[in-house]
Amino acid sequence: EVVQSSVPSLLTCSLAISLHTTYCIINKLHYNYTNFDCNLYNLTMNTIAKSFLQQSIQKSSSSSSRLLRLKFYTRHFSFSNSNNETNFINEKPTLAYAKIMPSKYSSMKHEQILQLCVEGSQPARREALIRNIMAVDSIEYSDAAAKVRKMSIDNRSVMHLEYSPYHIGMGAALAGGAISFPLVFDKNAVIWFNEKFVTAEVPPIEDLETMWEVGSWSWGWMEPVIGQASFVLLLLQFARSQAVKLGVKPYGDYMLHIRSKRLVSAYPQYNPMFLEWFAQSEDLYGSSPHQVE
Repeated sequence: EVVQSSVPSLLTCSLAISLHTTYCIINKLHYNYTNFDCNLYNLTMNTIAKSFLQQSIQKSSSSSSRLLRLKFYTRHFSFSNSNNETNFINEKPTLAYAKIMPSKYSSMKHEQILQLCVEGSQPARREALIRNIMAVDSIEYSDAAAKVRKMSIDNRSVMHLEYSPYHIGMGAALAGGAISFPLVFDKNAVIWFNEKFVTAEVPPIEDLETMWEVGSWSWGWMEPVIGQASFVLLLLQFARSQAVKLGVKPYGDYMLHIRSKRLVSAYPQYNPMFLEWFAQSEDLYGSSPHQVE
């Protein structure tokens, strides 16, 4: 009875585990999936098999059949609660457990680092690249960290040139915003601008006694300029959103792509995914952040 009632369920669970493991290996070979992707899939499939076996244990007709399935469940899916009971008291962590919490990225496990990498953490991506260099070159952590610092210098070598359009745009926006105030409200600046570019009729002196009266006069020619500039910026923003929906990379994303490919070509011996992550997460200004000790 034990064999007849338990073996089909156990075989089903074993088959599910084997199938999802084979699926992960095939996808990793053909589609270059990461170990992190496979771990997520393994966790999902294990959860499904675990739920199926729990239901099977509850529906077992005999105690011996239930015991056999429970042994299989305990061996493959059960996670001991002893750690949780030891590490937490009244739903609060113990002092001993708090002391062993990782305080640096270098003390975290691979799975934690990869999870943070996917979420876009720059220090985590730096740490992942360091570990990849250690594995490929068979060197210690400090030597790999020094090599990553050199990569950071190479990665940032031409960044200021590549991002010069952003510098020009930011400078033009700040200058235009600062100049617009005196050209609208300052009496002397408005009169000078009118004489040089507008040649509109100057109102009586008593109508230019306050900045508000000056603004109401200058607004006659400043409004079309400012309004048209605002409308053009609005249309440019709309066009950019449509381009993004079509899959067209904006200039910034394209430059990130170029920068990452340049770093990959300079260091082809290392994992391209870690190199691209690292290259794309580097800041433009200041020294390279999160220097590794």
